[in-house]
Amino acid sequence: MKDKGLKRKISEYGSRNKDNIRLAFSDPEFGKRIQEIRSYLEIPEGLYGDSESKDEDQSIEAWFNKLLHKENAEELINYFTASIQEIIKDFNYPDNWFETIRQYIITGEIKKLPGLPFSIKPTVGNRAVQLTINNKLTDKDWLTIKEFTNKFFGKRLFSNKKIKDLDRKLAIKDQWENKRIYFDYGDQEYITRTSEDIADFIEDKTGKRPSKSEIYNISDQIKKIRDRVFKKFIKK
Repeated sequence: MKDKGLKRKISEYGSRNKDNIRLAFSDPEFGKRIQEIRSYLEIPEGLYGDSESKDEDQSIEAWFNKLLHKENAEELINYFTASIQEIIKDFNYPDNWFETIRQYIITGEIKKLPGLPFSIKPTVGNRAVQLTINNKLTDKDWLTIKEFTNKFFGKRLFSNKKIKDLDRKLAIKDQWENKRIYFDYGDQEYITRTSEDIADFIEDKTGKRPSKSEIYNISDQIKKIRDRVFKKFIKK
């Protein structure tokens, strides 16, 4: 994420969460569950990230590689994931604490704080985004959601803007494309209205008289508007 403002907001949300996490992790029952998971997965004390200069045998990568080479590796990984999900459910923690709890199980430290109290991701086809809310939101949070969505997903989303004079334009188009009307008068069954006739009609209905050029080019004008609104959206 390149935007420094949003990075700062994520950091602020993380700091706001830290006290809640420390309080939650001080629960003896929570600590007991963590120890059970560590024991079952044979996680040694004092694991550290690979970027730290310590004994490689004590790195997270070394433990995880050892786990992957066990015959029941898939079962253990599924157990790890399911155990964290159960803790979140049983202790009523927010869903976005998953990674924080996972890191805590592995290292015994609060190393990764939850970020924003919501997550936004594109749906299949990138024509919409899905919003997941993990915490109660403030008015400021809603503004952040709007800012985040428009900045990172705005080009993928349809822009629902009012089209100026659309009713009038469509009325002109309808009248011009249906200028030949039935007229039961003697031997003549149909008459074709002129641009002047249509201009009179539109002026009477809308109070604004269209020019001949506007009437003659109305279909192309509406097509250009339609292409600008929809084709541009599809290409994004």
